Amino acid sequence: MRRVWLLVMLVAMVVGCAMRPVGAAEGVLQDPQAAVTSVKGAVDATMPGVEQLYDFRSGEWYTGTSAALWTFSAQHTPVATLRGGYAVDYKIYSSLQADLSALTRTFVLPVLPNRLEVLGRSGALDSVWTAIGKYGLVGGFLGYDFDRQETGNQDAGGLMVGVSLGAKFTF
Repeated sequence: MRRVWLLVMLVAMVVGCAMRPVGAAEGVLQDPQAAVTSVKGAVDATMPGVEQLYDFRSGEWYTGTSAALWTFSAQHTPVATLRGGYAVDYKIYSSLQADLSALTRTFVLPVLPNRLEVLGRSGALDSVWTAIGKYGLVGGFLGYDFDRQETGNQDAGGLMVGVSLGAKFTF
């Protein structure tokens, strides 16, 4: 009897997803291309990422996940991103991540002599630097460890300060 109800519910869900109510917006099954575009837009806006956080106060590494909250730009070029995240064992943090590729192209390469500038823009090096800039995260973080507060360890007071290294997902 239980399997019959599960089958009835599954069929009802499939039929419900496939049907389009009058006056409703496009659904995923009616317009998959629009759904993919919408998901790409959400991922590009939030730039979810995974980071390794090194806390200077405790001397330990933590793994965290984060999303972009705000992107700072100079001369229409992204310079840094403010991110908010959650690390394992009840830790929240915010980080300021530098955009290495954009910073180098905007501020470093224009002041270098022509020979060094050509080296910085040559094929393989340029593509590696672009990939690091697009997918890499590097910067500092500030956070709070709620686990330290619960265990009564007041030596560090729950405050976390350090550096973060990681990768972000974007299209």
